[in-house]
Amino acid sequence: MITLALAMILSTALSAAQYTKKERLEDMRAMTNALGHMQKTLVGQCKTCLYKGAEELVLALRALDSVDVEDYLPKEQASAHKFATKTAKSIKVYTKAMVKAYDEKDYFEAIDMYGLILNQCASCHMRVRDWNK
Repeated sequence: MITLALAMILSTALSAAQYTKKERLEDMRAMTNALGHMQKTLVGQCKTCLYKGAEELVLALRALDSVDVEDYLPKEQASAHKFATKTAKSIKVYTKAMVKAYDEKDYFEAIDMYGLILNQCASCHMRVRDWNK
């Protein structure tokens, strides 16, 4: 039993350390696609698109939550992991609020929440933009 627990901890640690650039880009692409679904709701009244996009966005953020961002941040950006974690939490809060506002037919609030989600995305990207320069 202890061996199994130790093996699970070790495999989790190894998989976290192996979060590759390709995987990170796939997660970012998934977030972009999710935002696209959510936007379709705002311009076309596609309620299922909102739920699908919100679910995909939170799922993609969970992938980042399971990885230690310090492992792939450059040394000069190492302190940005706290910022990235806070940003992910804010995106989740705003996503939940957007769905709630839409369900309550408060469409202007839903649009405002979508704008706040995009602001969080942009602020994180602006902070760590020169990763690969």
